[in-house]
Amino acid sequence: MRGVRGLIVLLAAVLLGLMAAKAVLVYLQDTRPKADLQPEAAAKPEPAVKPISLTDSIPPGMRAVTIKVDEVTGVSRRVRRGDEVDVLATTSLPGSKEASVTRLIIERLKVLEVAVDAESKVQNRIKGDRDWTVTLLVTPEQGAVLTAAAAQAKITLLARRSDDPQGNKRAEVAFTHREGTAELQRPENSVIEWIRPGMRAITLGIRDTDGICGALRRGDRVDVILTCPLSRFATGGDLSVGAEGAVTEFSMRSTTLLQDVEVLASERSLEATTGEMVPVSKVTLQVTPQEAEIMAVAVDATKKSIIRLVSRNPRDREVVKTAGQGLSELLSEKKEFIRVDVYKGTKAITKPFFR
Repeated sequence: MRGVRGLIVLLAAVLLGLMAAKAVLVYLQDTRPKADLQPEAAAKPEPAVKPISLTDSIPPGMRAVTIKVDEVTGVSRRVRRGDEVDVLATTSLPGSKEASVTRLIIERLKVLEVAVDAESKVQNRIKGDRDWTVTLLVTPEQGAVLTAAAAQAKITLLARRSDDPQGNKRAEVAFTHREGTAELQRPENSVIEWIRPGMRAITLGIRDTDGICGALRRGDRVDVILTCPLSRFATGGDLSVGAEGAVTEFSMRSTTLLQDVEVLASERSLEATTGEMVPVSKVTLQVTPQEAEIMAVAVDATKKSIIRLVSRNPRDREVVKTAGQGLSELLSEKKEFIRVDVYKGTKAITKPFFR
């Protein structure tokens, strides 16, 4: 009898446990979020992140310009996005076949991109080229300067520290085979301002035998020598217009017109140069108004006249009086000391006497 009761109690306990478990399960199902009650959906792929375009990476007011450089001019390909560079432009020096000049044209440009695409790499490898491209952030004005320079000059990048506040001196450095490196010289202010008050400027053509091999430049000092033919005519005393006469004497004579004259300029003074001594074809002298008249009549009187410029030490300011020289005197080793007019009837003859 006791065994039957124990079995009944056990069955009742199991039944109550099942009921309690079912009640708990129902309770949990009622309190579960609705999203959890729905069947799980298949996982969807996350949308791809849209890459930032080139134009979106350009700050407002700025522009992006790309230039081609090589292993040397591009700092051995070691510049990267965010680096800062200065830009140099190298060209030949105008008027000189043996000189080049390098100018610092833009400072502190930020590198936006450095690129060599796969196709270019293959082609460069085949051709042996090492060109690549660098995209720089510039203002519109800087973009115009850089584009114009890249079309005519060799562009070189100078890498610099981004926290370096020091600006570079805008020097223009030239290189010549004869003088090496030198700072490029430009005309100072207006050329008219070079003329001192009370003075005048007169320009004349010169030969490569004037001065020191024709190499005259601003600030040099010269003497001016005139060589011209001299002739004497005998007209028989008839001085009317159209009267016939005969040349009784012809000679060449040189005389010093002016001394210690300053060279105001040459054609080299009016352009960017390295200051090297090179022959010129024209010079401008700074003279007084009276000296300008002397120069004008000497140059314009006859095509047979020859003007020569003789270089002198700029520290030697002494004026030396000279009598001039005649060709006949030099050849005969005699100097004329007097001339006498001899009259025969209506004819007059001038005879020079030498000693």
